[in-house]
Amino acid sequence: CFLCKLSQGINKKRAAGGENGFELTNSHFYLRIDKNTGAISSLKYKKIKHDLVDRRKGLGLNDYFYVSGRKPDEPQRNGSVRIRIKEQGPLVNSLLIEAEAPGCRSLLREVRLIEGLDRVDIIDTIDKKKIIKPEGVHIAFPFDIPGGVIRIDAAWGIFRPELDQLPGSCKNYFSIQRWVDISNRDYGVTLTAVDAPLIEIGTITTDAIAAGWLEHIEPSQTLYSYVMNNYWETNYKASQEGITVFRYALKPHREFDPTEAKRFGIEQNQPLIAVPVDHDSPPLPALFGIEPAAVILTSLKPSRDGKGMLLRLFNTGETPAHVKIKWAKLQPQVYYHSSPFGESGRKIEKPFVIPASGIVTLRVEL
Repeated sequence: CFLCKLSQGINKKRAAGGENGFELTNSHFYLRIDKNTGAISSLKYKKIKHDLVDRRKGLGLNDYFYVSGRKPDEPQRNGSVRIRIKEQGPLVNSLLIEAEAPGCRSLLREVRLIEGLDRVDIIDTIDKKKIIKPEGVHIAFPFDIPGGVIRIDAAWGIFRPELDQLPGSCKNYFSIQRWVDISNRDYGVTLTAVDAPLIEIGTITTDAIAAGWLEHIEPSQTLYSYVMNNYWETNYKASQEGITVFRYALKPHREFDPTEAKRFGIEQNQPLIAVPVDHDSPPLPALFGIEPAAVILTSLKPSRDGKGMLLRLFNTGETPAHVKIKWAKLQPQVYYHSSPFGESGRKIEKPFVIPASGIVTLRVEL
């Protein structure tokens, strides 16, 4: 079986403690948790010789910071940590890091590796105290990728801070659709933030009242996930009490690929759901396949009149794509350009072209 194969020849101590902290390993990764902060102080990926953590300022990946008030001059870190092994097996290995933290009743961080998957999962559970005065919670991710370029996932595209922003755009914090990537010519890492869509680059800049509106940000590969604040005083609750979970995933890579980054982001935000099935049932074939791989299907639904289907295709690549749709059993008669309302527009000849970062909505008549 799959689990048996995984266990053969594998070191049983895949999660262990030592003088410098706890270590977590599998066939893809080696990482170490700092015994004082509970953050990831070392992260090595088998295809990259370079350690991906920048420790020069004493930070680590998934490092907790709390700002009491609006000024971020002296952010507070969590207290002493208790690290224990949560999962230890041939498939899943994880460490659980418990700590007292300012602004919280408790801080619980789990770092998890799954054999066969080239990603690191992080699950942070914050039990927040009821605090009315201004405050903010930030999670640091200091990466060491010399010369790395930051790319941020937008709704239907990708942008680079500073380079691709309009004059006057906000630089105190940035909104991400699903992921942010830092890459140089040789390697990089993609970070997904499922539950926290705001990041800060380089340092904690809180809100404009304290830091002023930033007109420029210095080059940096340190990211802060901006998970909580109560600075916005209009139409928002004054406190953030209760248990909240923030999920992240890190995926190192050798070369930045916008298609892989988009797919990774979607996989983490819209995971497949496993359901029991009859063992004797034949597998269901795919309705159709799309070429090239850079083109992904983002929406599929029947038309309102019931005579066709609406497909929305997105070219995640950086060059135009000549698209072919290969159907399994159904053989559509004709394709039309359409809108979300499903009307038949201009007829489309096959194959057709979608420009780089382009979107096409098709009406397919059966």
